[in-house]
Amino acid sequence: MNKDVLVALIAKDVNELQTLTEGLDQMQVIPAPYLRLALDKSKALTANIDNLINYLNNKEVEDAAEAQRLAELEAKKAEEAAHEAELARIAEEQEALFRAEELERERQAEARRKAEIEIARQVAAIEAARQADLEAKRRREEEEAARQAELEEKRRREEEEARRQEEERIRLEAEQAEARRRAEAEERARIEEEQRIREALEQKKREEERLAAEKLQAEQATVSIVDVVVENQTITVADSIETSESLADKLAKNADDTLASALNSKKITDLKSAITLGDRFRFQRELFGGNGEKMNKAISDFNSFETMTEAQDYMTKNFDWSLDNEAVSDFIQLLQRRYL
Repeated sequence: MNKDVLVALIAKDVNELQTLTEGLDQMQVIPAPYLRLALDKSKALTANIDNLINYLNNKEVEDAAEAQRLAELEAKKAEEAAHEAELARIAEEQEALFRAEELERERQAEARRKAEIEIARQVAAIEAARQADLEAKRRREEEEAARQAELEEKRRREEEEARRQEEERIRLEAEQAEARRRAEAEERARIEEEQRIREALEQKKREEERLAAEKLQAEQATVSIVDVVVENQTITVADSIETSESLADKLAKNADDTLASALNSKKITDLKSAITLGDRFRFQRELFGGNGEKMNKAISDFNSFETMTEAQDYMTKNFDWSLDNEAVSDFIQLLQRRYL
């Protein structure tokens, strides 16, 4: 084997190692056969370099062994063909690995895309839930505002009702005070009228007594001082005066009867005003069970009737009064004066 052959073999080994090295840069996982092939190529390169050195040192030995080296070269060519076939297989495997890696990257990209879609869906769901929460919160706030407005309106109505009741109470108290004032005024007027009538009757009584006394004195002046004997019985003027009812007593009795009759026969236009304060409490207690409202309604109803018959029908239907009760009798007398 001459120098030119050895140099060619070394150049060939270098080119093959360069090709293998370039393949190694592109591989993420280096197959073991690929490494063994690179190792063999390195060993062959080293052997060829050693042979070249030996050839240069000992050309005769090299010439003697050239025949053997040619044989070895042929064997190596066969081995290289096998190595090239192995390298092609490894390249195919590498290509398949590249395709698998590409498919894996595509799968990962698809997975990332799906993950992004899922994240976007979850974000949209979260946003929708947040919007729903905001809407629910807004509705709750509106409902709370409506409830507060309703409570405020209720409170306002209650205050207005309380104010109206207070005004009604004040009005009723004023009416009651006015009614009491009118009743007291009427009572005073009635007492003054009774006093006036009593004074008139007393004046009339005194006048009649004075006239009677003058008449009696005139009669006594015409009577003889001597006893008058009538049917064997002596009657003196003094005896006659002592045994008979005096004119003054008769006038006083008639005066009392006239006063009571005048008071009981006076027409009443309004029962409420005619009932005295004492009778009002007595009637309320004994006839209406202490219920002033019930008594006021009954008096108002009696005032609306035109005849005593209507009043009697009303009493029969609504009250179970006994005529033996003095309060019932007094109340009926007032009714009789109302319908005169």
